[in-house]
Amino acid sequence: MFLVHRVSTIRGNELGIIVWVGMAFNGAVWDTIVSDVKKSLTTLPEQIDLLSWQPVSLRGLDIAWVGMHVPAIDTKGRPWVWEVVTPEQFCETTILHDDPLVLSVAQDTVIIDVRHADHSAPIVRMQVPVNQTPDLLELDANTLPGHPWQFSLQTGWTAHALGTAAQVWIDREVGCQAKLDTHEPSLDSIDRYQLSPSISIESAAFDRLLTLAPDDAAAVTSALGSIHEALEPFR
Repeated sequence: MFLVHRVSTIRGNELGIIVWVGMAFNGAVWDTIVSDVKKSLTTLPEQIDLLSWQPVSLRGLDIAWVGMHVPAIDTKGRPWVWEVVTPEQFCETTILHDDPLVLSVAQDTVIIDVRHADHSAPIVRMQVPVNQTPDLLELDANTLPGHPWQFSLQTGWTAHALGTAAQVWIDREVGCQAKLDTHEPSLDSIDRYQLSPSISIESAAFDRLLTLAPDDAAAVTSALGSIHEALEPFR
């Protein structure tokens, strides 16, 4: 059996995942930051219907964490508005409890990277939404090609999960009309192919598969299908 353990350092849904950096703010400073965020939300121009946001990313750090930056909100120099961590991280790290802008959000997606020893970047990446992220995934070793191929599974958050959590905070703490844009971009039919009845693939990723030898392309496609099927109980 091939056992794939959960990895907490991840890049999922094009989100840079970064570590919590402990910042020694006292209660008065936190109160000021939170007050500035709330004031900014309640004084937004009426023509702003949806708040756009982007993930804040730092490389080379080693636990799952994402910062949400919203340009329309004045944070007085703080580079993000909300920090998102897993519930486990929130419970284990008491410093997070002192920051009212930390959001504890369960991860809701699994990202599979397929790499080749001769390439620095992934050949293809598959993202599978789940209701519960697995701690361990059991696969028959015969379903995955060996060297020079390498498969890794990582967990993360979808844009919808992040945006929904921040929206709940806005509704609870501010009660204004500000709405975060949690739209999940979808691919047009001309930009995707059906890899299997349950898996769609972006045209760019499909083009990468076409550069492989037929046997390699078949092995990678079959492995992705097996991993997708193994994740079914968690969906």
